[in-house]
Amino acid sequence: MKNIFKGLGLVLMALLLVVGVGAGSANAALTMAALAVTSDGALTVTSAGAMGFVSGANAINLGADAAAKTITVGNITGATAVNINTGTGGSTVTTTGAGDFVVASADTVLVDAAGVLELNSSAGVIGIGNDAVAQNINVGTGAAARTITVGNVTGATAVNINTGTGGSAITTTNGTLGLITGTGAINIGADAAAKTITVGNATGATTVAITSGTGGIDLTGHVVTLGAQPTFTQSAGTPTASAYATDHAGYVISDTTAHTTVVVTFAQAYANAPYCTFSADNSAAAALVGSAGGVWGTTSTTALTITHASDTTAAAWNYICVGGE
Repeated sequence: MKNIFKGLGLVLMALLLVVGVGAGSANAALTMAALAVTSDGALTVTSAGAMGFVSGANAINLGADAAAKTITVGNITGATAVNINTGTGGSTVTTTGAGDFVVASADTVLVDAAGVLELNSSAGVIGIGNDAVAQNINVGTGAAARTITVGNVTGATAVNINTGTGGSAITTTNGTLGLITGTGAINIGADAAAKTITVGNATGATTVAITSGTGGIDLTGHVVTLGAQPTFTQSAGTPTASAYATDHAGYVISDTTAHTTVVVTFAQAYANAPYCTFSADNSAAAALVGSAGGVWGTTSTTALTITHASDTTAAAWNYICVGGE
């Protein structure tokens, strides 16, 4: 009976606060060992000030009963903010079955960690930038030295990089770029489409080294050399050269001024004197080759010189030079 009267007293106190006080304001403190509030309909708790749920070291559960429901925290009005703070116990968001975890923002979404940051999926594809939205994707672009690893070497793991007409660029700053495949082939521009493939440049001491084992080096198609045209002179007079002549190969025909040499001065000096061969390209040059004095060539790092007896014919010569270390 004592507990019944105590309960009736609490109810009466509440009625007095609401009915007796009326539109005025009142403060009330209610302390008890345990309190259960059950409603058969909607239950709304409204406060004109801050509302606190404090349980000391005890848990606070919201919607933790085993019943399907929607739990909404916060709203999208004005400057509304929802802050979730944790200590060393951390924070866990769990969904089960077909439940999705969706984060949507009309502005920036930032995820920062002082430790490891992992993104994994045990049963589905991981998509980054897979919406049809024309925005850039930056990975590892912060100005800090780091190693960026994509893919692994386990089993049939594959890494595919696809681009549209914007192309693809791989840039290193004074570092080595390696393509290593073990026993697998390396194909560059091997698809059946006409294109230009450029390896290396002509700047300074740039070197392009092609090395092979016993399998050799196969070149299919025409071998065409490009570069600046050499300077062509003769001991007297001015020879004429083909427009496509280079330090590597070309064609030159002497004029009919009496001369004993035709000189090909390379546009770029070789590191060492190259190995050059030349051959007669018309009957006048062939006559010089068959003459008593003959024809011979000498090379230096800067020039190929073709020497013969004094001649006034328009002798034509082809030459090929290959540098050696």
